Amino acid sequence: NGFSLPVQDALQVGRAHAGTVAAASDASTVYHNPAGMTELSGEEMLAGVTVVYAGYDVDDHGSSAVMPGSGGALVPVPGDDGHPRSVAPVPTAFYARPMTVDHDLWLGLALTSPWGLGVEYNDDWFGRYDSIETRLTTVNFSPALAYRIREWISIGAGFNVEYADAKLSSALPNTLAPGGPSAATDGTNRFTGNSIAFGFNVGVLLKPWRHTRIGVHYRSAIQHELSGQVRVRNLTGPLAPGNGRFNADVKLNEPDIVAIGFEHEPLPGTTLFGEAQWFNWSRFNELRVEFSDERPDSVRKQEWQDTWSFYGGIEQRLLEGWTLRAGAGYEPTPTIDRFRNTSLPDGDRVRVGFGVSYDWSSKLRIDFAYAHVFAEREDIDLTQSFFQGAAAGTVTTRARASLFVNDFALRARYRF
Repeated sequence: NGFSLPVQDALQVGRAHAGTVAAASDASTVYHNPAGMTELSGEEMLAGVTVVYAGYDVDDHGSSAVMPGSGGALVPVPGDDGHPRSVAPVPTAFYARPMTVDHDLWLGLALTSPWGLGVEYNDDWFGRYDSIETRLTTVNFSPALAYRIREWISIGAGFNVEYADAKLSSALPNTLAPGGPSAATDGTNRFTGNSIAFGFNVGVLLKPWRHTRIGVHYRSAIQHELSGQVRVRNLTGPLAPGNGRFNADVKLNEPDIVAIGFEHEPLPGTTLFGEAQWFNWSRFNELRVEFSDERPDSVRKQEWQDTWSFYGGIEQRLLEGWTLRAGAGYEPTPTIDRFRNTSLPDGDRVRVGFGVSYDWSSKLRIDFAYAHVFAEREDIDLTQSFFQGAAAGTVTTRARASLFVNDFALRARYRF
């Protein structure tokens, strides 16, 4: 769902995100719904990693340019198709402990990476004037408290401290080059920056009937103002004065999220899960670069739309300490046709996962999960303008793009 990362623990990956706000299976509930800590039996901690292997296939469908160097004629943009691949580890850790003898008050800590993106194309691919490299890394630290009001209702809240680091790069066409743009005459444009921002989350856990839990969770939006530099290089001739380093800020608006889910055990050892999530993606309406000098802002429209995602899953306990789980979900893309670009050529997704747990002992459990994401192919038709006056030119990137994601999760839980 956009650049969210639903890979914070192996149970989440194996159930394809179903029921995470209601399951309260272990200390990972500190992140998913802190109210769930009151369902734990005692102090415990988790540590794990999810390795994300993902990629895009972006095929040229007639990208073109109109430049002074081409005499104002429409010319094709040279370059190969884009097939970026990336492997990224996403480590997480969770801790929960009761603060009172009756286990009604709990403290939890979560270290997660809830948002991320990594796309890097070849420098000479056909869509280089739109993007070459797009990277976003986040680290979120969240202390949380939970309190059981009655046997059937608990509440929880957490404070989010999030660090974000980003890199955005693309090529700049030499609009005056005879014959039109080429990789040999391109300049480059790169932004790097980082930020620390704050948010909060609150949750409720209900047990209206025996063997049934219902969870509701709200995670606030976070706005990052990434402080860094823009570096422009390799422009030549009359365009050369545009080279240099410039201090700049980029605003990144993450959405707030509302999730509601359930866990129900219809038969001993068999548990069903469901969840719906609303993402306020309309907050992500642009990427705006604000320069520290007098030059005008650089604005890239996004105009993402709000989405609802839906997930379902099942878990089966077996003999000898084994548990199997599986799930599936539907995640519509927040991107729209008019502004879809090669940084995130997202399409509607179907997520399928399965997992297994083994109770090594009464204190130690090992979890493994795998999930695959199928995405619908989408069109890109984006026109961008470069420079002004006699050097003004345009590039239209036309493409068909598809996404795939594979998640491999492994973690260990230890009960004290």
